[in-house]
Amino acid sequence: MELRFLGGASEIGSLGLVIRDQGRTVLCDYGMTPTDPPAYPIPAPTNVDLAVLSHAHLDHSGMTPILSRLPHARLAATPVTLAVADLLTRDGLKVARLNGYLPAYTPHDIAALHARAVAVDRHGTFRHQGIEVEFTPAGHIPGASMMLYRGERDVLFTGDLQTHATHLVGGAEPLECDVLVMESTYAGREHPDRQETERRFRDRVAATIERGGKVIVPAFAVGRAQEVLMALAASGFETYLDGMARAVNSVYLSAPEYLADGKRFRRALEGVHVVEHPGDRKRALREAEVIVTTGGMLDGGPVLYYIG
Repeated sequence: MELRFLGGASEIGSLGLVIRDQGRTVLCDYGMTPTDPPAYPIPAPTNVDLAVLSHAHLDHSGMTPILSRLPHARLAATPVTLAVADLLTRDGLKVARLNGYLPAYTPHDIAALHARAVAVDRHGTFRHQGIEVEFTPAGHIPGASMMLYRGERDVLFTGDLQTHATHLVGGAEPLECDVLVMESTYAGREHPDRQETERRFRDRVAATIERGGKVIVPAFAVGRAQEVLMALAASGFETYLDGMARAVNSVYLSAPEYLADGKRFRRALEGVHVVEHPGDRKRALREAEVIVTTGGMLDGGPVLYYIG
């Protein structure tokens, strides 16, 4: 058995792991680094038999469309991951056009990959040409999976994981394996208490509103925006939502079994005003107390309108 990283081993982004075992080749994730211009991993082997995708964030999924050019590769992921990855990779084409660089893939690549994709249940097992991969929830975001490759050695690829429950998802549970490939973005760090952090956040929002201000919350469309909305839901703030998080919310609402509490998520969104048209942004600036909007890094998206 051989394991080889195509990217992501000593960086955040461009993750790709190749497992070669008993004449078969499996690719775990194939991402990019969303810099300007983007950075990409080493090209994937042409003999990939199966690609598995842990979750939809671009540092894990951003280069999956070009796998459609490989002769035999199939892509397996949960249905939520496939749907959100489709949104993000299509948005990647738009970002490339806006920023004036050549995208790494085409709309045809995205469509061709979709035709080869297989949706696997969050506790499902996928078998393909003698390859067996078990999926189990990774926490992190809805649809995110750890993937256990069964072979000469059992290899557990965690993707990004979260072991504590959040508003959106439950925490990941440990699995037995022979080889563990685990993300370590926050290795060696101790996070502050989540409930206390959320309390301070709500207090700062309330204090800003009380002195006549508006709160702009830049948030990533996938996972973070939804967590923010749920953290604020019981506070009664006049809240508006803008950006791609709207489409991601639709995916999550269609798959409540992938959420910690689908009914609670739906209730949290009932009090949120959704910005659908440019004119709604002017209304949000007049009427909103809180505006949750992409992009999360203040480098693009509707947030630039609100802070400009």
